[in-house]
Amino acid sequence: NNNTVGNLPMKIEHLPMDEENKEGTKRKTLAVDEETYDLLQRICLHNRRSKIDTLRIMIENEYDYTFRVRDGDMH
Repeated sequence: NNNTVGNLPMKIEHLPMDEENKEGTKRKTLAVDEETYDLLQRICLHNRRSKIDTLRIMIENEYDYTFRVRDGDMH
């Protein structure tokens, strides 16, 4: 599904906001520009993972790195 925000094309996967999935986990809607969406799609296909699993791993890794660096724990 293609939309625009300002002049940027956006791809939006419509999911009900704050909807619980079958495991009972709440999900939030997230919109990214079309180029970022396409990059994510390529990463997912290459790694044979879903978008949500790929984003979860990337965010967890970035969080760990960010706060390890900030807190001075580089071991």
